[in-house]
Amino acid sequence: MPRRPPRPAGLDGGFSRYEAAHRALVDPKQANVAAAATLMVPATRAGITARNMASRLWPAAAAAGWARNLLGPRQAGARAVA
Repeated sequence: MPRRPPRPAGLDGGFSRYEAAHRALVDPKQANVAAAATLMVPATRAGITARNMASRLWPAAAAAGWARNLLGPRQAGARAVA
């Protein structure tokens, strides 16, 4: 494996601060990957069936919510949805 050339002075501290700042943003998102993977790739036939049914029903549920918002009674100060 080739050796890495030495870094200029001061870069190690900058890289450490950069990593710490971005790790605080990335770690919570990466923690959700396991839950999302479980939903996307279920381990049982029942889980696969439930996932497939939910994926077929999702557009209908979204359309129903959109129609309810569009056709429902308006509250004072509510803006129209374009």
